[in-house]
Amino acid sequence: MKQDKIYRKPLSDIPPFSFNQEVADVFDDMINRSVPCYKELQYLLGKFALKFYQEKTQIYDLGCSTGETLYRIASQSQKKMKLTGVDSSAQMLAKAGVKCRKFPFIKFVEADLLSFEPEPCSVIIITYVLQFIPPSKRLKLLKKLFDSLLPGGIILLSEKILADHNQQTFFNLYAQFKLDNKYTELEIRQKREALENVLISYTIKENIGLLKKAGFKTAEPFFQYLNFCAMLAVK
Repeated sequence: MKQDKIYRKPLSDIPPFSFNQEVADVFDDMINRSVPCYKELQYLLGKFALKFYQEKTQIYDLGCSTGETLYRIASQSQKKMKLTGVDSSAQMLAKAGVKCRKFPFIKFVEADLLSFEPEPCSVIIITYVLQFIPPSKRLKLLKKLFDSLLPGGIILLSEKILADHNQQTFFNLYAQFKLDNKYTELEIRQKREALENVLISYTIKENIGLLKKAGFKTAEPFFQYLNFCAMLAVK
């Protein structure tokens, strides 16, 4: 696994964060060192996906990056399933194809989520992706996904969130988490600047409110660590 050193040197001009080749090359290291309990979340996503999967329907991972979630689901299942990863980054999908090559039934599609039209499905996974969608377009996207789900289908939505009351405490403890994972203060600051106005977080209440407005009959958190939260919404 190639180590993330993108922001290790001082940069005079910090471009907005994007999922380009430079990021794709180090993404697995980046996300494991940047997102608390990422492996534990992947385990839970796989368990939820298998529990709610309906025979002969699709499981979608939207914004699938390097394919880790679909790899975990395929590894946990005893049968071939209809698994599809969608991402707008060709560089990420190239990595995903290599990672999942032993599971030829996993398909990958290069597409913008706002224009992608999913087939009828029972499980949709969106992990730290909605936060990169312009806020004005999030509800429309969720309504489209709701319409594509069969009755009893689910969305597993994971997001970096804003706290209702203790945002600064969460912020400080998250910075310490990254320091503990061998990022420097310079790296943390420069990446934060790169993500400014690119990643726009909502509170848990705001995210659940969007899911309810999209039509989901239930929506609730099932996992949280500081300012990272995963939610289950059932149609």
